[in-house]
Amino acid sequence: MQVSAVAASLEAVARRAQADPRAAAQAAARGFESLVARELLRAMRATTEGDPLTGGSGFSSRTLYAMLDDALADAVAGRLGVAPVLEAALVPAGAGSPQD
Repeated sequence: MQVSAVAASLEAVARRAQADPRAAAQAAARGFESLVARELLRAMRATTEGDPLTGGSGFSSRTLYAMLDDALADAVAGRLGVAPVLEAALVPAGAGSPQD
């Protein structure tokens, strides 16, 4: 991705955050919770030896489990309890979406 595309993407995110700070905080908190879950799964997976399901610990097995860990982390994001705390910290009390 080119620098100009990244800058444009960041500007779009900033505009959306100004338009609806609660939604932006919720998305950021959920993304962070997904990242935390992904790192927990990765650390857990590093403690296991080879895998009998895929026949070892080669490239295909590592790729399969990396994709599985990503999907699991995204699925549990918002359910671990970290996101609501972060969202509350990111959005000042009384600030809400434009509909409030």
